[in-house]
Amino acid sequence: MALEIQTIIDIILVTLAYCVSVLVVPNIVFHEMLREKSLTHRFIVCTVLGNVYLVNIVFLIFLLHIPGKLSLYLFTIIPLFFLWTRINRPGIRRFFQILFMSISRFFLGEAKFKTIISTLSQRPKQYVAALIRSIFSHFIHHIPEWLSLISIFAFNAWYYGYSTVTRYAYGTSDLVVHQKWINVMDQGTIFYDGIYPFGFHNVLYFLHTFFGFSTTTLLRTFNVTQMFFIYTMIYVVLKKICRSRFIPIIGVYIFSVPDLFNYMETMRYQWTLPQEFGMIFLYPCAYFLLSFFEQKKNEYREEQKYRKQNRLYCYLAQYHIQPSTISLVLFAFSFSLTLAIHFYITIIAFILCLAIAVAYFPIILYKRHLIPILISGICSLFLAIAPMGIAFVQGTPLQGSLGWALGMMSTGEESDDTVTDSTIDTQQTQDTNLSDTTDGQSTTGTSDTTSVQKSKNTPQKVTFIQKLQKVPQKVLLVLNKVKQEIKHVNFVASFLFEGCYNGKKTIPLIIYGSEILTVCAFLLLLLRSVTHIGSHVISHMIPSFYYRNVLCTGIYYIFMMLLLCADYLPLPTLMDYTRGRIFLAYATPLFITCAIDLIYVILMRPLRYHFVSEIVPIGLSIILVCLTITNNAVKPLNYIFTLQNPSEVKCNYQIMKEYPDYEYTIVTTTNSLEMIKDHARHYEMATFIKKMDHFTTTKKITIPTKYVFFYIEKKPLNYNFFGPLKNGMNNLGYISRDAAAKQPNYKGIYIYFEENRYILESRFFYWAKAFEQKYPQEFQVYYEDDGFICYRVVQNESQLYNFAIDYGYNK
Repeated sequence: MALEIQTIIDIILVTLAYCVSVLVVPNIVFHEMLREKSLTHRFIVCTVLGNVYLVNIVFLIFLLHIPGKLSLYLFTIIPLFFLWTRINRPGIRRFFQILFMSISRFFLGEAKFKTIISTLSQRPKQYVAALIRSIFSHFIHHIPEWLSLISIFAFNAWYYGYSTVTRYAYGTSDLVVHQKWINVMDQGTIFYDGIYPFGFHNVLYFLHTFFGFSTTTLLRTFNVTQMFFIYTMIYVVLKKICRSRFIPIIGVYIFSVPDLFNYMETMRYQWTLPQEFGMIFLYPCAYFLLSFFEQKKNEYREEQKYRKQNRLYCYLAQYHIQPSTISLVLFAFSFSLTLAIHFYITIIAFILCLAIAVAYFPIILYKRHLIPILISGICSLFLAIAPMGIAFVQGTPLQGSLGWALGMMSTGEESDDTVTDSTIDTQQTQDTNLSDTTDGQSTTGTSDTTSVQKSKNTPQKVTFIQKLQKVPQKVLLVLNKVKQEIKHVNFVASFLFEGCYNGKKTIPLIIYGSEILTVCAFLLLLLRSVTHIGSHVISHMIPSFYYRNVLCTGIYYIFMMLLLCADYLPLPTLMDYTRGRIFLAYATPLFITCAIDLIYVILMRPLRYHFVSEIVPIGLSIILVCLTITNNAVKPLNYIFTLQNPSEVKCNYQIMKEYPDYEYTIVTTTNSLEMIKDHARHYEMATFIKKMDHFTTTKKITIPTKYVFFYIEKKPLNYNFFGPLKNGMNNLGYISRDAAAKQPNYKGIYIYFEENRYILESRFFYWAKAFEQKYPQEFQVYYEDDGFICYRVVQNESQLYNFAIDYGYNK
């Protein structure tokens, strides 16, 4: 089977395994709690609960020092079965009653075994049939949404899976490090390189151990799976906020198809990395926090109604756990996942929660809101930090990248001059304004001195009326200062956004659009709060929560803009520019979509938001698609690093499939080390070449396996070269004798970079040619294409070949 077909099958299987783990199983376990909820709500709840369970189960078995496949199976299945029986107790009790009656009838001869099986399978069949009917019914009633989402996800699957299917190799060197950490977990060690947020590694370890996927397959293909969840979360949170059914799809489309963002904003989504995996749980924090405020308000009103009727016991008897409490628990789970997977996601999640807090001011200060939120925040931090804290107490040191991250979060010295200059300019502006607006103040130095002396000798009394007269002047000064600060921030943002968005004309629209959205949402919220005026202008069909939710998206984008501009403002630097703009791009579709929906809400008020009004967003979507295609604005294939020859990956898969484990050795660079370590022995190419330098007849190099494979690049790669994916792997040209005649460097971390790689591969190639002349029957070509060749040697393990020969360039 071709590796391309095998990769597509792997993508489908990995996606199915992950969806079963985090969607299907939680939906079955919590069926009684979720059966009346919407499809989007069930999706986001199951995603959070499933991942929390996987991450902490893996932490548990490692911190108890009982890692392994058996313990993972037991600790996964037994608690799930216990939860399932507790939550779905009535249905399970009925099932066991039927089981007992069926067995009794069988032993009494009243029923056959086939009848018992049919009776017992009746309830699962009904459950599956009901699930299929609900999905089909939802599809029929939401055909435009389903078709649009399927089309967008199909495009994203092609876009982010293209390099995986066609290039086979990893797109970034970070994946090798993460693969090593997961492989070491197979040996019973977690936090191999020090304490680090291991939630991402725990999930991949679970899929690797529970379902049997290799870590190489997971790291190559899981990026497509996590992409589906990342983009779906945009749709789910917009579905929560927007009033239109179809407008949330526009947000997903904006982030997916048009060439709006710089390639650096979307490049990392084509790789399986912790930061991108953690972005799945960023918007669930907002979703559940917004749900908490809405549910808490409904619960409070209902409680007051029953309290007035002296029937509070009826209200308390309705719930075992209040819906708002469940939302807050899920919020705590979501926030803890961000911290357990990547610290940068936690920073953005905190900014997002801060934006919600500002939008819900002063409601958030109410005791019934503030205290539960603080408690849930503390619990979420404890849930995420506890495993790392236990490991630290057990003697595991911190990983080095944590120090780097903390260093990036501190304010850099480069911004000190900028801050000082802006402060001086602001102070000068204030002084000028003060001199222009103060009554009776002369502009000459003499009069200033005289007035100062008079004020010292004769104290002046300022009346209340005089103070009142100066209030407008002070207000104007404050407004002028705010205006200057906004201009300064917009200027810095417009300069930095050139590296975030494509097209200079779109940058002012985005910056001013976010500010206008924030102001309009705030004014509409105020107008909605005034009963007599709001009833004539703003429809009461729209709750005040809608305007607060729209307001929080605008504030969130402005906060992200300030985060990106922190180096040029008197603000602490929490994140470097290259990482910050990834999250800025991820926040862009939120405020754009909410702005469109706000316009829709205002314009469609006469139609009372009938389903006919959905024609407008559907027409807008069609126009956007047509403009994207006609203007050739579909985003091109992304950029990628040149790290490994695709033919080398193809040979690895083929050899591991055809030959027994550990009965062969592969002589190559270090690129394949982590990929083959569970199946083969690895011999580094630089060491192999170095041992033959200064050749003498006494030199001896033997490899004690029956099969030996030699990977040689006829066109040595330009390692770590960063270029467009459509251009293919960048190389240094064909090997040459001139390069082989040069002396390579065998030390340092840049052995396989640029010219030194060219020299080593050239020597390796001419060694292979010399060895082939010496042993033409034994030294065979296993695989060859235009830029790569693989040789194979089959040897007697009791009489090994001596691979040290004189190949003309090693004397």
